[in-house]
Amino acid sequence: ACYVNYGAQISSKEPGEYGKDDVVSETKQDGMYPFFEGSDISEYHVDWPGLYVDYRPNTMYGPRFTELFGSEKIAIRKVSGKNETLLAGFDNNGLYCDDNTILVVDNDDVVDCDAQTEFQGFEHTDDPYDLTYVLSLVNSTVADFYYRRRFSPGSLQGTYSTVYPKHVRSLPLYSIDFQTEKEADQQLPKELEKYQLSEITDSVTPVDCERTAHDQLSQLANIAIEARKGITNINTYIGDYIHGCESGRKLSDISGYQPTSNRRNSILSETNSEKTNLRIGDVTVDVDETVVISATARFKPTDPQIDDVDQWGYTETDYIPVIEFVGLKPEMASLIREWIPHCVDESPKYANFYANATKTISLIDRLESIILPELNSIRSQFSSYLENKQTAEKLEQRISMVESLTDTIVYELYNLTEKEIAVVESAVQGA
Repeated sequence: ACYVNYGAQISSKEPGEYGKDDVVSETKQDGMYPFFEGSDISEYHVDWPGLYVDYRPNTMYGPRFTELFGSEKIAIRKVSGKNETLLAGFDNNGLYCDDNTILVVDNDDVVDCDAQTEFQGFEHTDDPYDLTYVLSLVNSTVADFYYRRRFSPGSLQGTYSTVYPKHVRSLPLYSIDFQTEKEADQQLPKELEKYQLSEITDSVTPVDCERTAHDQLSQLANIAIEARKGITNINTYIGDYIHGCESGRKLSDISGYQPTSNRRNSILSETNSEKTNLRIGDVTVDVDETVVISATARFKPTDPQIDDVDQWGYTETDYIPVIEFVGLKPEMASLIREWIPHCVDESPKYANFYANATKTISLIDRLESIILPELNSIRSQFSSYLENKQTAEKLEQRISMVESLTDTIVYELYNLTEKEIAVVESAVQGA
């Protein structure tokens, strides 16, 4: 049904003649094609980063062929997602890529090339599978489970692994009986977010008609493709809406501020005198009846008994509540919720925030010194940001529903029992 191979090896056949940096550029010239990298792949989408490649099929080490790139295709990252999950996007814009990506195209699209389409141990079929049906299966929880159990060697740092074309070829593509009659009127509603998941699930056909399941999975993939495309077109970076803090107040000067109880007994009150390379790791802001800012602390332990360190030699605490606000209006609470994590992400020194403690300045001091913009001066921009973020979140909800419905259909296709489903989901989600 499909041809699977790496993208192009874009260095020269002749050693040292040219490399990737010599043929990939942000500036388009004659004979160059739009180019993406593995890091630009997310589920159901390939985000073109504005790069171009000088494609030299006669002198490149492994150029593949233009039909592979010009065709509608699935693009799978060579480096797996977190917890050794597969990341498969979709491209129908003729983007080129290098061998950090594995491409999947319909066999018919490469039939006139010199491509090897027959592989030992893999049965060839001419059945009319839709490529988006294949995309749904690759992005399903069942495919992640299969890949992790059969192929994942845990070969890279953390919980990432290398994906090879032979792994993708071996994924269990459910064989559809295209000779059966399709059931009528089995399309799923396009505006999934207007329904409860249970309502949509009820409309999923019990898989006694495989052709209908094939079409529903294709439809779900297309919904996710459009949703992911919509998300990439929405700017949800708050720093593009609110520029700096020419005017504003420190968090500790905001009306309603109060310290959380017992924070002075936490590591957040310490300085570099007590902990080596002490710094803020991450923050969360919970908005309910009050607004609570919590933070983690990162440091390099000197105690040899502490062995839970990352590749840089740091250990990180759980989230610790540190600042609380009471009586805030919803708009101000929203500004704090959005602004504080942004400042921490943009450190060093953003809105008067530094992540590192010093010998005299604690992590609590650092957080309390963050400057919050004056709401009256940025209200219009902040309102636009919130509106766009809400639109993006609705699209994310649509994708989440697609993923749940996809798994529901795939479980039925493979006739998994409730016990087997529990094993699959526990293995993947609990990794």
